[in-house]
Amino acid sequence: MTTAELAAPPAEERAQAEYLLEARKIEVTYDRVAIAIQGVSLGVPAGGRVALLGTNGAGKSTTLRALTGFLPSEEIEVTDGEVIYEGESLVGLRPHEIARRGIALVPEREKVFMTLKVMENLLSTPVGSNRASRAEGLERVFHFFPQLERKTGLIAGLLSGGERQMLALGMALMTNPRLLLIDEMSLGLAPVIVEELVGVLSAINRELGVGLLVVEQNAEVALGLADHAYIIESGRIVLEGTPQRLREHEDVQEFYLGRRASRDGEAASYQDVKQYRRKRRWYG
Repeated sequence: MTTAELAAPPAEERAQAEYLLEARKIEVTYDRVAIAIQGVSLGVPAGGRVALLGTNGAGKSTTLRALTGFLPSEEIEVTDGEVIYEGESLVGLRPHEIARRGIALVPEREKVFMTLKVMENLLSTPVGSNRASRAEGLERVFHFFPQLERKTGLIAGLLSGGERQMLALGMALMTNPRLLLIDEMSLGLAPVIVEELVGVLSAINRELGVGLLVVEQNAEVALGLADHAYIIESGRIVLEGTPQRLREHEDVQEFYLGRRASRDGEAASYQDVKQYRRKRRWYG
């Protein structure tokens, strides 16, 4: 199967239900000159599980920030394309305006308020002005993360890395979102913790019907969680498809799963892959 064949999904995949969130050929430009991402198109169906996979610097986080309005300064902006959520454009809206529509972002860094207690972090999110909505939010969080209920009085900075990730996800759940956007969940965490978090996200998706868009460098995590995945390289989507189809693709096996075979038939390490060969393969 060639890259071109994989980049064009079968008719049955293209004819899927309307997206809850859709990026249509968006472009993000730095200082009105440097293009960070170009022509990025992707979609998340209602209740769907989608992954955006790419290496460091490929444009994953910039894409998430474009979708949620968290572009860090006026010098970085969406200069082309559309971001559509429930049939309405999000381009130009501020992050809090997008969050109110049911989209919650769990960022890669600065996930929680380190000097506040766990309960204070949870109650810092906009969950409504009445006690009932706050109580419902806490019940939802503690159902999926019972560990947090036992540590509500602890300062967040004293939590482990995995517990801080749970708290960040819990803060997002407090807003009762329809869509969770999660940036590099597995980064710096032990495999056993990542496996637990993947299980919890699957349960959240299954029990609450919350859609997931997960950005990852870890291909095993991304492809293990998603129903559909996109691969981004140098600011452009180069491949998309079901996890099964992506796992079978030679380039994905070599560049992301570390399964390239050498000339003598032995498996070669990921570190042996040269960047110029990646670009030649994707764009050649």
